[in-house]
Amino acid sequence: MLSSVLDTAGSEAATTQPASAAERKIILTAITNADNTNKRLPEDFIYIMMNSMELTTMVSLLCCPHCFDKKLTMCITQSKGMAHLIKIKCLNCETYLWPDWTSKKSNNVHLDINVAALKESGISHSKFDRFCGLVSMPCMHRNTYNNLANIVSTAIIEAGEECMIRASAVVHGRNISQLLTTDDRISSTGCPVITVSFDGTRHKRGHSSHSGIGTVIDFDTGLVIDTEVLSNYFCVCDSNSAELNFDASKHMCQKNLSGSANAMEATAASKICSHSVASENLFMA
Repeated sequence: MLSSVLDTAGSEAATTQPASAAERKIILTAITNADNTNKRLPEDFIYIMMNSMELTTMVSLLCCPHCFDKKLTMCITQSKGMAHLIKIKCLNCETYLWPDWTSKKSNNVHLDINVAALKESGISHSKFDRFCGLVSMPCMHRNTYNNLANIVSTAIIEAGEECMIRASAVVHGRNISQLLTTDDRISSTGCPVITVSFDGTRHKRGHSSHSGIGTVIDFDTGLVIDTEVLSNYFCVCDSNSAELNFDASKHMCQKNLSGSANAMEATAASKICSHSVASENLFMA
């Protein structure tokens, strides 16, 4: 009796749909990629913030694996942001036991801890420098921080665009398969007509915000299929060319809106609808 109940419960659990909306969306747009699976970190992979004196004391209690003497010494020879090059040496046999960085490098270019700190903190270099000063930890140079910020920003944008492309393909495929014979759900251009909701927000409350974003969400699947970021101000436009050491008039301007903050949501919705047929092959209604 008990075994039959357990079998029934197991079969029901196997067929249970994902509980949250986020899980359902991930399953809809999931990609089977062996490379991504191999890049997953082990569960016990964590970074530990530790006082250098405590670490030195801990190393001094260990013994050398070659001569079994407890005359180990540790020194930090180089620092790059939050990563350090630590060398552990045995004073008895003069052997370096561990000359390596405290963090691995992503693609042999950037140290993982620096990239993770920048990506997860989401703060400017001045605030990050203040935090590092409070915990007596060296901070990344401003140029290094800005270079990493540009790399991370580009990677995030590319990942977001790839995700929206997959979401649009899912929405397009579902509508084509279900509404192939329904004329009122197919536009004159041959694109499926989908029902969407639009949501827009600004960087801060009030009418003084200089940036905002509009998002279009498919009504049936809840997937985000397009976004539009708007800005009516860019600091370089009003900067002095002599201070920047280049011609400010020839910069790549990030300003794409000449109206006020109140016009951001309507402008974003209009831009998304205007290029939805060309980019997503969908007609929004």
